[in-house]
Amino acid sequence: GQNILEPAAWGKPVVYGPSMEDFSEARDLLETAGAGRTVNNPGQLYEAFKFFLLNPEIAAELGRAGRRVLETCGGTAARLADLALTIIPMDKKEKNWY
Repeated sequence: GQNILEPAAWGKPVVYGPSMEDFSEARDLLETAGAGRTVNNPGQLYEAFKFFLLNPEIAAELGRAGRRVLETCGGTAARLADLALTIIPMDKKEKNWY
């Protein structure tokens, strides 16, 4: 997948390869929560999925951890929109300028 935060939002544990330079903040966020795991080769990928399939209760808990950490980061767009509305002059808001 393209976005490692998407499966976390769905409450799933996330497994990804080592080349996460462009997504290091998201990787660090998930790994700190225990919801993400780096695998370095096909064997590690197999073992990670095997572990989750054989331990669904652990997979579910890791998924919940990922969802919780994303919920603590959520609301950024709404906060920015509220801030923008405080900056736009009132007369422009009344004319549905935005």
